Amino acid sequence: MSKDEKISKSHAFLRGLSAEEKKGVAKLAGCSIATLRGVCALNQLPSVRLAKAIDKVTKGRAKKEDLRPDIDWSLIVD
Repeated sequence: MSKDEKISKSHAFLRGLSAEEKKGVAKLAGCSIATLRGVCALNQLPSVRLAKAIDKVTKGRAKKEDLRPDIDWSLIVD
């Protein structure tokens, strides 16, 4: 299965942002633009903290559950 076949709606949302919007999300989420690009390209898993921050900054349009499907989010305390 290719990376494109695994892309979630959240990753598609992040990929669809303009360069300026990505810079804004990265800044507000507390990461570098390079880190956000890695997440968008499915080359990098965000930390739990970053996945939560991206979810919050994007108002749920990029869901933490999609960004880190390996995490049982019901066990994570906010």
